[in-house]
Amino acid sequence: IIEHPSPLNYRLDLPPGSRSHDVFHVEKLLLANERDQELFPTTDDPIPDDSPVTDDLGEYYEAEYEVDKIVNHRYDSNGRLQYEIKWSGFTEKDNSWQTLEDISSAPDALRAYRRTLSHRALHKHDAVLKRM
Repeated sequence: IIEHPSPLNYRLDLPPGSRSHDVFHVEKLLLANERDQELFPTTDDPIPDDSPVTDDLGEYYEAEYEVDKIVNHRYDSNGRLQYEIKWSGFTEKDNSWQTLEDISSAPDALRAYRRTLSHRALHKHDAVLKRM
């Protein structure tokens, strides 16, 4: 693990030449319990298969992060609206794309963002919202 750029993502040190993106959601990661002793020498014993995972991710799913502001929006390949969120207490590199449902607790941020849109962008934005 190189860094923890956001509450639900980790940046991994991937092998050279890897074609994978290096940021993974926590649901895609598994606790490693075996390692190649030549590549990763250690004096620690491997974690037994039956040992419980002690990391409790529940706090990440239960915690509600505060929206600082909405900085952009886009439409995914299915035409669904997503917002780029700047989170309070986090840097811009921690921004993430969220759906309207994900930010339902931040109506003031959405109103403030709508005021920044051009008339044309606002019209398209609102048309998509009406279809939802």
